Formats: sequence, structure tokens, C-alpha cells
Amino acid sequence: MAIDVKRYAVDLDLWVYGETEREAKINLHKLLAKIKKLSDNDANIRKMTEVPFGKFGDNKVVSNHSDPREKLPF
Repeated sequence: MAIDVKRYAVDLDLWVYGETEREAKINLHKLLAKIKKLSDNDANIRKMTEVPFGKFGDNKVVSNHSDPREKLPF
């Protein structure tokens, strides 16, 4: 008898810290790797935004949130 397993999509908002944008990206990708290992899923990053402490509005969207540790194919 097959078990009826349901699948859900989840959007998360969380804080990722780093002294530089590069360090924050590395920490983000480490967290993503841990999430992928928890269950068989295809977790991905949709958007990364810089949010300075004590500042409201006009937050900088990080356009390239790829893992800076990965080598480029060229």
C-alpha cells in the first residue's frame, strides 16, 4: 500500500550575517546545503537583500547571490 505524501512549498525570511557581502553569501550557501541534506528537495535562493541595522526602506537587492566559492566554468 502506497503512502499518500503531500508536498508543500515554503517561503522563508531569515537573517544571514557576515562581515562582508561575500561572507554572507558563503554563510547563506552553507545553510542552503544543510537544508538540502535534511530532506530530498531542491531548495534555492530567490532573492538576497542587504538590510543595514537601523535603516528603513531602499534596501539593496543583491543581484548575484551565487556561491562565491564556486569556480566559474571559463
